[in-house]
Amino acid sequence: MSYKAIGITCLALAATAAPLSTQAHGTMELPASWVLTCYNEGAEQPKSGACQAARAVGGAQQFYDWNGVRQGSAAGNHRAFIADGELCSGGSASFRGLDLARLDWAQTSIVPTATGDYTFVWWASAPHATEYFKYYITRDDWDPGMPLCWRDLEEFATVTGTQTAQEGGRYRMKVQLPPGKKGSHILYSTWQRGDSPEAVLCVRRRQVPWRRSGCPRDRLGGPRDAGRPRAIWWWARN
Repeated sequence: MSYKAIGITCLALAATAAPLSTQAHGTMELPASWVLTCYNEGAEQPKSGACQAARAVGGAQQFYDWNGVRQGSAAGNHRAFIADGELCSGGSASFRGLDLARLDWAQTSIVPTATGDYTFVWWASAPHATEYFKYYITRDDWDPGMPLCWRDLEEFATVTGTQTAQEGGRYRMKVQLPPGKKGSHILYSTWQRGDSPEAVLCVRRRQVPWRRSGCPRDRLGGPRDAGRPRAIWWWARN
């Protein structure tokens, strides 16, 4: 079985109950998160339409705080603290611009191995003990025009803290990508700390038929979409 990569973008968030100045966690570096991409474009005057729209909704500070999108007290029970439509922002209004349901977020080409593996890199600006990283992807009937709901996701990989280690401020882990996926999907990842309730989250999107997921939220560009780190991940099997 082989895989052909087409493109990927992603966003990450750090969930924490402590002040940002002391508990900023990190973000996905490979592939680059949306918040990091917007920061690198220039927080005050980003170049891409998606980052410009995000700034118009959430301001420039969300980009300067690229390592601190947060929600407190997750403790592994992320669904209890993060509402549908706010999965990647963790419900943080400070980062609401990142969750706009747009189709023009930046994309980065990736090339998995012949067996479907890909090495993800998390930039840990403030490394902490890790309990696990979990990876989810949207179901085939997910509607990319709707905000992300928990029921849209299915888990496909878990990397425990003993299976990966921070080195040079980065966590690198090889993950088996799910086979049989086509088109546009969201890939959502949670990074759960082992020494506090803090959690970090990341997502990606890939091409599928545009069917309603049933999540009762606004459609493209609505304010309820603000704040969710999400990524676009396109690949196809050969």
